Amino acid sequence: MSVSTKRKRESNENDNKNVKLFVTPNKTYSSRPIPFKQIDLNSKLPKVEICHFSEIPREIREVLFSILTPNDLYKLSLTSHEYYGYVNDFLRSSMGLVYLKAFLSNKNTTKSTVISDDRIKSIGRLYRLLTCLETINRRIQVYKDVLFIKLHLLPGKEIEDVRSAGRFLSEAIATWPERDLEILYSQFDHHLLLKKKIEQFYTSKEVGTEPELEMDIRSCFRLMYFDSIQISYIRGCFLNLILRNRPIWFQARLFLNLFGSVTQ
Repeated sequence: MSVSTKRKRESNENDNKNVKLFVTPNKTYSSRPIPFKQIDLNSKLPKVEICHFSEIPREIREVLFSILTPNDLYKLSLTSHEYYGYVNDFLRSSMGLVYLKAFLSNKNTTKSTVISDDRIKSIGRLYRLLTCLETINRRIQVYKDVLFIKLHLLPGKEIEDVRSAGRFLSEAIATWPERDLEILYSQFDHHLLLKKKIEQFYTSKEVGTEPELEMDIRSCFRLMYFDSIQISYIRGCFLNLILRNRPIWFQARLFLNLFGSVTQ
């Protein structure tokens, strides 16, 4: 390699080290000259501080969770044990209760019933996930606490409230075996008093003599245990529980009251 060629290459390398990039701040055209901004390619990039989710204060995490939909919370809890714990803690907090009430109630929403159904069922799926490792008694206690204590869903309330409870329950118990369903039905009866109402209906003379009682039995059973549930064996299990150990004539009478035309 000649000396002149070598000197020329060294000169080009030195020029590359001192190169400056000139860019225009925008693409708009003007009659005046646009000033150039110099960017030094040799300058170091600023350090970026990364904040892990575990370092975020609990209060801020709860605010972030409250923005998500129940379906998004459900998906987030599936990602890892850590997020499972965060979502679980959020739902048990006071802000989680406000979040739950907002999505379970149809009173303050202007959206369609279909969207509301999806939200309520998403919460049911969320609680099914969060209680899947608990004992059956613990799971039932959590559901009772949500429906009857926190949300005050009791007989005599608005029909829409009982329907919301049924939608929640349809997803929360979707994978339960028949034995667990029977335990749930028995423990829920302390709040719903369905068995007591059926005994009272048993002593009445005929269908139509006590229309208020009959409608109460019909709405309580169907809205809570039947209409919102799509899985056939679960619906059959609850229907068997309400008809079990009854005379055949009363089974027919009760079946007519549950699924026949409404008596005026």
